[in-house]
Amino acid sequence: IRLAQGYLEQQAGRDPVAAKHFQAILDLSNQHPDGLRALFQSWSHYALAEVHQESKPELARRHLRQLLDLKPGPEAENRARALLHSMDSSP
Repeated sequence: IRLAQGYLEQQAGRDPVAAKHFQAILDLSNQHPDGLRALFQSWSHYALAEVHQESKPELARRHLRQLLDLKPGPEAENRARALLHSMDSSP
């Protein structure tokens, strides 16, 4: 529910509210370290990177590096690397 709500808030341009939902997913302490958790964490890190890309680029980069550390799979990793590359290439 938090992921969907975060995406809806992000689409509506309410990035601070969206960020709270994505961060809440990352802050869950009662989760087993399995593939499903890594998937939700990678989605949350990517969404937080998008939210902070313009206003806090270093925080966005940190989220992308944390996503890559999860090793969620080639699709998510390629997407994170592409966003990192575009951030590093822009003036």
